[in-house]
Formats: sequence, C-alpha cells, structure tokens
Amino acid sequence: RDGWLGQAVARRCRRIAAVSRAVTESFDEELLERTTVVPLGIPEARVDRAAARAALEQVIGPGGPVVGLLGRFDPHKGHREVIAVLPELRKRVPGVRAAFFGVDDPAHGGYRAALKAEIAAAGLQNAVALSGFRENGIELIAGCAAVAIPSVVSRNGLGREGFSLVALEAMSVGTPVVAYAYGGPPEVLADCGVLVPPGDRDALRDGLARVLVDEQLRTRLAECGRRRAHERFSLSAMIEAMEACYQEATA
Repeated sequence: RDGWLGQAVARRCRRIAAVSRAVTESFDEELLERTTVVPLGIPEARVDRAAARAALEQVIGPGGPVVGLLGRFDPHKGHREVIAVLPELRKRVPGVRAAFFGVDDPAHGGYRAALKAEIAAAGLQNAVALSGFRENGIELIAGCAAVAIPSVVSRNGLGREGFSLVALEAMSVGTPVVAYAYGGPPEVLADCGVLVPPGDRDALRDGLARVLVDEQLRTRLAECGRRRAHERFSLSAMIEAMEACYQEATA
C-alpha cells in the first residue's frame, strides 16, 4: 500500500537499511543495489518459564494451555482468526484458551468491544481473555504454550507484517509460533516456526493443535528458535550491520 512512498524516500537516500526483504518488494533493481537487510535485534532474554506461566495466570486466571496473540487491537492482527478456530481446537486440546494483549488502536475504535460481543455469542467467555498493554510482554509470551500470528491483509495491502517483533521475542524465550506465511514472519522464523497458508483457518487450527499436543515438535521449535534468535537477531549483530551501512554511505 505504501510502496510508492518507500520508493520516493529511498531514491533520495545513498544507502537503505530494510528490516526484511518483504518491505523491499516494491523496489526496482537500482534501489535494491543500495539496500542492505538489517533485521531487528533484541537483547538476549532470560526468562524462567514456570515463573512466566505464573505471571500469565495472574493476568488471565488459571486454566489450560494458552495461545497468545500480542499486538494492538486492530482487525488486521487476526484476533478473529483465532476465535474462529478455537471451538474445534478445544475439541482436540481440551481446556486450551486464547489470550489477547495489546493497546486499543484509535483507528479502530470499538473493535475490542466488538470482539468481546462475538466471543460471548460463540460461548467462549471462559476461553478467551482480552487484556490491555502489559510491560512484561516477553514474560507473558514465555508463559504461553504457543503464539499465533495470523495477520490478515486487506485488498489495499493494509495489515501485512513487515517484520514481526513478536515472532522474534517468542523465539528468544522458546515459545513456538504458528503464523500465516507472508510478509516478515517467514523471514524471521524460517524453519523454527509453523508457517501455514495465509487465510487458511483449517491449517491454522491444525498447526496450533500440532504444537500443543506434540512435545517433540515443541522442543524442536523451542531449541531452534532460541538458537536462531541468538545467532541472527542479536542486538550486537544489528548494531554492527547498521555501522557498516553508515560507513558505506559516507565512503
């Protein structure tokens, strides 16, 4: 949707740093030659998962395993995708719940209230928790059994994930991710997450079910994610790459 703006700004720049290849898809060959992909980096997270689970339950109450979705309350973030698959998912994984964390988006006033009404209409009041912004987001992610990133893109391109910091944070603490396979998440996760066809709710449900019931899969994804976050998305690696971009621009 904003590719024209990205191109207009980029043509005035000597060097371009992009958080992912996905955000450069509107660039021509000339712009790509000036572009370096510099993924976001985060400090190494040290979270005790048992303590994190306790912190999560302090917010949403005790119960079964939790699928988390963290992001502003915007229809493009895919809250309705999770709500839609939850009844069938609960048949496969009894007691599983969903928890939504994030700020209200001023551009979508009333969206959280609409979700609450839809959850009640589906009889899922005890299976879905809606919470606001929390400063201990990474701890809450560590307390979840899985994180869902089912972002929905509208016809004009709104809603597409350019990177997905939540996916990176989940990998860093060993929480498996199930995501729709477009935009930034495939670049962030690679084979350290479960990627399903965009908009395919059946595949989303199946992916979440696999992660929740298959202990070997969870262990593999957790180990793979921690290793990938450490090796590819460290804060020091991002700083070094940005320093190189500045040096090339001033050479």
